[in-house]
Amino acid sequence: MRSGSRETAVSPELSDDEGSTMHQNLELRRRLDQEHDGYRRKLQSYQDEQHRQAQLVQKLQAKVDDDAVSSLCYDAVVARMYFDRSACRTVLPLTVRLVLDLPTQEG
Repeated sequence: MRSGSRETAVSPELSDDEGSTMHQNLELRRRLDQEHDGYRRKLQSYQDEQHRQAQLVQKLQAKVDDDAVSSLCYDAVVARMYFDRSACRTVLPLTVRLVLDLPTQEG
């Protein structure tokens, strides 16, 4: 509730109708303040949940990025190994043949 309460004692100078109206106004104000506080709490809860979801999305994006980088690194290592192995299969025999002065085979 708000810190400054608006409820005041109904003055004895007021008629019954005026006092009743004043009491109804005070009761309506109290209910309005309660509803306002409830909506404010719901809004704060919603905003907090949105913030938590945004943090979760950021964490997941970072993990996906890390996984993608790891996958790219793995792919690069595999490609390098394949390239090196292919190079060894073609260059090494050719080098050995040249060093040993053997005839080279094309194809």
